[in-house]
Amino acid sequence: METQVTLRQAILAKRRSLRRDQVEAMSLRIQERLVLLPEFVRARTIALYRPFWNEVETGRVAQVGVSEKKRIVYPEIKAGGGMSFILVSDAAIEVPMDEIDLVVVPGVVFDELGHRIGLGKGYYDRALSHYKGTKVGLAYDLQVVAAIPVNSHDVACDVILTELRQLV
Repeated sequence: METQVTLRQAILAKRRSLRRDQVEAMSLRIQERLVLLPEFVRARTIALYRPFWNEVETGRVAQVGVSEKKRIVYPEIKAGGGMSFILVSDAAIEVPMDEIDLVVVPGVVFDELGHRIGLGKGYYDRALSHYKGTKVGLAYDLQVVAAIPVNSHDVACDVILTELRQLV
């Protein structure tokens, strides 16, 4: 089995090579799947991420969430390496994890059991280590492999959505 580092590098290179039109089309299909999930429909507060390096976009999910009167929060990295979630309508309001119903989790590599490899800083693993809500990973199908090496501190997703399928 490849190491987390080699998998991260290989899949990140593939993701970064996607054309803008591919990113937009696949992201839209993935977001359409997400807003139909029962966990999304029931959620009152949803944590999203701001995509970079061709990550799956989340803008449509935010639009739907706002139109359905859901609270949308985004991660903020704290001094010292922690991460909190800030209400999008007022950057001064930090929302406790126990008030977030669904966290949309970015990643570089996902496996078919819900494990993920991020960028290697551990922000999401630490933030989600005691989280009881639903964790949804968004990925292009090219980011999904059969299995990845897992460390004891890694936090798995409950659901992974790609443009082609739903896993876990």
